[in-house]
Amino acid sequence: MRANTLSAVDRLAERFYPGCRTGRPSPVDGTVAFYREVFGRIADQAILLDFGAGRGAAFGAGGRPTVRDLLLLAPKVKRRIGVDVDPAVLENPALDEARVLKSEDQYRIPLATASVDAILADWVLEHLPDPLIPLTECRRVLKNGGILAARTPNSWHYSYLISRAFGSTWLGKTLLRIAQPNRLSEDIFRTYYRANTARAARRLFATAGFRRVDTVTHEPEPTYLMFSWPTLILGWAYERIARRGLLPRASLLIFATA
Repeated sequence: MRANTLSAVDRLAERFYPGCRTGRPSPVDGTVAFYREVFGRIADQAILLDFGAGRGAAFGAGGRPTVRDLLLLAPKVKRRIGVDVDPAVLENPALDEARVLKSEDQYRIPLATASVDAILADWVLEHLPDPLIPLTECRRVLKNGGILAARTPNSWHYSYLISRAFGSTWLGKTLLRIAQPNRLSEDIFRTYYRANTARAARRLFATAGFRRVDTVTHEPEPTYLMFSWPTLILGWAYERIARRGLLPRASLLIFATA
């Protein structure tokens, strides 16, 4: 999108976060921050399990070309295996192999024990009704010394406090349509937020058998508030303060070593 075709609100967003409305990552882009960290932590020629891989919308025509290579984690990843309860995972163009997790198999990951070098769980943990069961399965298929990298909402952030309070109500659905008008219904899933604080994450991962659990937080541009001048300015002010560690940040990044 060219700068001269942007609305007044988008021009202000571009001023605060260059690139966010013109197809490039902003300086605080959460996806770039997370995947750069993942890239630096996984081994070369890794076999990667993409847990909750979904349909791979980020790799389709609507995805951002400037971050697509980073999302692929190339050239570090030798083979990418995706699993999901949604059969749409079979359409994911980024996967070398896709498997559907089935309830009759108790959602067991159909891979051998200690068969993958790394696991990616991007925006997945918040959708798990009982996170300990799938985390234990992830630990089973992960080699000793391998890493599980997860990105998930921080329960203490204002956006998720609002989502948890109003998400299933008419008001919550209306706010989501305003904040993210282009979000498809098939990309909206039920949330539970049962592994979404640093303390809860460390406890669950340790119980699942991981040796070490590192957690950090990140505050990206206020995407949900970029629909009007007042909300954008409010979100920008919050982001500046949160970056200094004075307010809760939106994303919880978890790096667990097997």
